[in-house]
Amino acid sequence: MKSIPIAMLHHVEDRHDWGSLQPYCIKRKTLINLLNVIEKTGKRGVSLAEAIAKPSRKNVVLTFDDGAEHLWDFAIPELLKRSMTASFYIPTHHIGSTNSWDVKEGRSEVPLMSEEAIRELKNVGMDIGGHSHHHIRLADQEKTDIEEELSTSKKMLDELLQQDTQAMAWPFGSVPQEASSLLKQAGWNIGLSIFSPVSKPSQLRRFIIHDGDTLRSIRLKCGPFYTAYRGIVDRRQAITSSRN
Repeated sequence: MKSIPIAMLHHVEDRHDWGSLQPYCIKRKTLINLLNVIEKTGKRGVSLAEAIAKPSRKNVVLTFDDGAEHLWDFAIPELLKRSMTASFYIPTHHIGSTNSWDVKEGRSEVPLMSEEAIRELKNVGMDIGGHSHHHIRLADQEKTDIEEELSTSKKMLDELLQQDTQAMAWPFGSVPQEASSLLKQAGWNIGLSIFSPVSKPSQLRRFIIHDGDTLRSIRLKCGPFYTAYRGIVDRRQAITSSRN
């Protein structure tokens, strides 16, 4: 799993008033470019759960953080049309509410999925996981608070979906110390990060798709060379940061 390309997305909408959400809000055309590249290069756009169940070098894992309601308007129908699956990571305290963590930082407010919409994700074959409970930087929290965030989100999603959810994505890519043991204690098997000096089950590395991406850069990001490149770059950045 550590070498598989994993794309991280959030919002997909052509709204000029959502510019404050960039680079995490991409235009519909950018998503189309990503999915077209996956298809034209003979790869498969899959959820993390599907990638684990059906390992293949052709897999490109698609992940969406936050669970925005508007994804049902375009992104999810586009995935279904292409017989693709994706993983959606939900901050459980905010189900049926909005992205208050972004609003606090002066970014646009976005409605998030309700319980009914999250259940429908499961019904149409998508994978659902956690994104902590309150969507906070967990590396900045006390250990007991991290434990509460992870266990609460796991319990809520398990009850909502009537299944044992497996993976969670660290909000802001903020991975705490002892991430592996904290995940295990809460019942999660996998954690997803963004930039990571070492890609491992507790912090799988992902790459960002943004509107500045070209067809060429998307092809590179979905391929093995970029995965290897990121391993080198992220490790060097971690070493440099530790010296500052």
